[in-house]
Amino acid sequence: MTHWFFSPHPDDAALSCGGQIASLTRVGVRCVIITVMAGDPPSKMTVTPFIAEHWTRWRLGTGAAVTAARRAEDRDAAQSLGAEITFLDYPEALYRGYEGLANLFGTPKMDDMLTLFYDLVDKIQRKTFARVRLSDTVHLPLGVGEHADHLIVGAAGAAFRRVRDVRYYVDYPYSRQPERVADAVTKRMHAPGRIAREIVIAVDDNALRTKIEAVACFRSQIKSFWPDNAAMAAGLRQDMQMNGGEHEWTLSAAPIKESEHDRIITSTTD
Repeated sequence: MTHWFFSPHPDDAALSCGGQIASLTRVGVRCVIITVMAGDPPSKMTVTPFIAEHWTRWRLGTGAAVTAARRAEDRDAAQSLGAEITFLDYPEALYRGYEGLANLFGTPKMDDMLTLFYDLVDKIQRKTFARVRLSDTVHLPLGVGEHADHLIVGAAGAAFRRVRDVRYYVDYPYSRQPERVADAVTKRMHAPGRIAREIVIAVDDNALRTKIEAVACFRSQIKSFWPDNAAMAAGLRQDMQMNGGEHEWTLSAAPIKESEHDRIITSTTD
């Protein structure tokens, strides 16, 4: 059995599921991280002030050097977690014309939904799905925070309709605002004849330490969320204690009451 963790960017799988991955690999379960938006910026891309701002903060250089360094950080984190990792070649939204935070967080651009989303589903079905067994577990972002890349990767769960165990992880650190989690669940965890079920993954001290080590590998990203590594470690420990672990959501078959039988059967066969 394999657990497949789809990460929109380098760092998302470690931030949101690092404790779970560490716990699984420790007992010999195979985990594979697939970082989707790991491609280099287009060669003829205009470097906007929004892009330049990120490059300045990350201190990784410019252009393809930035994405190469981020992939290296991701490899180091995966190694810390004991997971395999593979990269897809889509550039992140920062390089696809999303300018400014208001544009980046919210409804994805129409051209993304008409091209990138369908290409991603096709690529998953042709190249990835062939390796995913029906008994495997697939983990996708719930889209807490409404980041365009998270929404697109989460929606690509449509490629895994035949897999029995598909879960949507609560995106960290956006999940530090509970109202955002509730909003994402309301928007995305619904389907005819199914009910949303929350899964809480307990993370012990050893797994939490491993998660902290993995997150520390993302040296370019730490200051986006915390002043330094010490604050990051303290923040992860505090949030884990408050939340009881890492959280995911899944859709399960709804219990069928006799009076609802016809309605539910009809809705699930549409």
